[in-house]
Amino acid sequence: TPFDPVFKRHTMENMNEISPEIFPIALALVLLSSSFAFSCYAFYKLWVESSKATAPSTDDNKNESPENEDGIPVPGTLLKRQNSWTGMDEDTTDPSLLVSSTLRVDVEQQQQQPEGNSNTHPESPPLLAWKDLACTYPSKRSGGKSTPTNFAALSGCGGEMRATELVAIMGRSGSGKSTLLDILSGRKTLGNLSGSMSILGHSVLDLKQEGQQFLRHVCSYVPQRESFFPTQTPEEAVAFVANLKLGRDARGDHVRDERVQTILDLMGISKEARKRPIGGSLAGGLVIRGLSGGERKRLALACAVAAKPSILFLDEITSGLDSENAILVVSLLKNMCKCLKLAAAVVIHQPSFEVFDCFDRLILLSHGDCMYSDRIENVSTLYSNMGVPMPDHFYLPGDLLKRASAWDAKTQPEVAVLLPQLVATTGQSFDSKSNRRSQSTPSMYWQFSTVLHRSLLNHYLRNLTNLAARVGIYASTAAFFGCFFWKVAEPPAAGDGDTSLSNEQAQIVLGAGIFLIQAAYLLPFAQVSTFFFDKKVFMEENPIGLYPPWMYSISQFLLESWALTLGGVALTAIAVPMMGLWNPVLSKTWSFFTLLSVLSLSGVLGNAIILLLSVVMVSQDLAFLLGSSFVTVCLAASGGFVPFTAMEEWIVWVQWISPVKYSLQGFAAGLFRGTDTTYASLIELDTPDTVSANCAVLVAFFGTFAILTMLALSLQKEVR
Repeated sequence: TPFDPVFKRHTMENMNEISPEIFPIALALVLLSSSFAFSCYAFYKLWVESSKATAPSTDDNKNESPENEDGIPVPGTLLKRQNSWTGMDEDTTDPSLLVSSTLRVDVEQQQQQPEGNSNTHPESPPLLAWKDLACTYPSKRSGGKSTPTNFAALSGCGGEMRATELVAIMGRSGSGKSTLLDILSGRKTLGNLSGSMSILGHSVLDLKQEGQQFLRHVCSYVPQRESFFPTQTPEEAVAFVANLKLGRDARGDHVRDERVQTILDLMGISKEARKRPIGGSLAGGLVIRGLSGGERKRLALACAVAAKPSILFLDEITSGLDSENAILVVSLLKNMCKCLKLAAAVVIHQPSFEVFDCFDRLILLSHGDCMYSDRIENVSTLYSNMGVPMPDHFYLPGDLLKRASAWDAKTQPEVAVLLPQLVATTGQSFDSKSNRRSQSTPSMYWQFSTVLHRSLLNHYLRNLTNLAARVGIYASTAAFFGCFFWKVAEPPAAGDGDTSLSNEQAQIVLGAGIFLIQAAYLLPFAQVSTFFFDKKVFMEENPIGLYPPWMYSISQFLLESWALTLGGVALTAIAVPMMGLWNPVLSKTWSFFTLLSVLSLSGVLGNAIILLLSVVMVSQDLAFLLGSSFVTVCLAASGGFVPFTAMEEWIVWVQWISPVKYSLQGFAAGLFRGTDTTYASLIELDTPDTVSANCAVLVAFFGTFAILTMLALSLQKEVR
């Protein structure tokens, strides 16, 4: 049996015959050196942030009393060039209408007026037009089988969007407003799409492939529920989108900074508010006070404008706002369309007459059919077709919704007011050489560093308490284990001075080691709430095409590997000396680095498991439950509690897909390598029998989970 002989370790004179394994030592050194370098970079960024916060503002010392041509002070604007303001009426003091020269030059390059097109208005060229758009889904019977007929969420819809115009998409709930908006913005991935579309002079028939790719390059989308990092500032949120979409500005960082400040001026966000945190609920539940609801809506609009779009789509931009803020947001949107010569479409539900007066064009939907698609000034034609008088403009929005609810496209098709044909759009502004020069594609390295820096700044540097608490929990857990298993791996000295370790003692050592490995796998599960918060932000940003899913995944793995290495160092540095986990054949330094590589890899692998489940599962409770269950099963199949020889043959194969088994084997190989202790081989915990091979298997497991995470992210769809 494994417990009858007493096995002796190698004596000290045989130490020179055993050389340490290079791979786990090198892996531990790489983890330590990279974590040290990353820590230095992180604290440098923290120092830069604190320096910015304490540095006096230079803008306050310049142009202390800026005045317009009428001598009236202009608040909240950037007067880099005092005579360079455009887009402002002579008697206007509203700062939302002021656009700096830098932004204006970019706008003039992006939105040039088309010439010689008889189908377009000289002041409002059509940027997007569509005809006979339809979206159908297979109908389901109660048994789940498809019926011969399909359910039409949208049918026969046509319309156009022109520069400087603001379009309202209205209708009762279930009328197809969000479906139409998703198709026009290139976000619709489900259902059968049909119809024709013209985008900036390009005719598009394949709405799911060609249309989506083209639309993502020329339009921006503002969701109904905006998602921001609570510790992020408005300046950083706008700069994040600009950096990902436009790359580094060749004219210098000061030009990008000026553009960011100007966009925030355009949205009416004060200089004090733009330097404070946006606010909201942190992943752990702590609430940070920040921007109001109206300011958050305007910030979401500013982020959309930062990408230099030609077309804007907004889903319920006034949702959750009072009447005053709703009017302010829509007025800012209207002024922005005029200043930047953009086209914008807004899904809006029951607008007030003040909000409705800001719109230029109306698309009225009823049960998936388009009842009206034309300029609002021509809405009298709709009432003429219905044979009823047109109400006063105070009651017009509500009356239109009431008429749309009662309209039946099958019995009253003559009432609808639609475009007779697909309008030809212009693409001169999009295809111009000057625009292509200013719209250089950002490099993957620049995009990845931007995504990585945002996560580092908001999850770690601005939440140092959480990072310190995580490392502290690792240290306290190691201290408790050290007290429970004090010097468990140091056998008492015999009378002749030799040391011996029986199989009973080796079993106790492995039992203590499996608790360390279990802690390394399970402690990363505390980040499940952070991963779910990040997934929500990713789900909002992914349809816009800001960055590919692999950038998010790798940034999360890198940052968590840094944090987990710090925790692994604390766990190893405290537990190993207290428990006496030294290999007598190797020096204590080599033993420490060997066990550090095993425990750190186990922690990184545990993090990869919970990150994958956070992406796949719909709630963090299910992710935590499934992850802890998976680790528990892997512990049972590791051979640390019950030897493989005592398991049934039909279930013992599970050991080969249990990452905990390889962590425990690496731990045993690092502790017993070169000694006479054969307990690991007696319980078949020696396949493979080297630390290097087991670490390589753990790396392969990590790579598998990382690839699955990236694939799962790429398949994620926004739940509306």
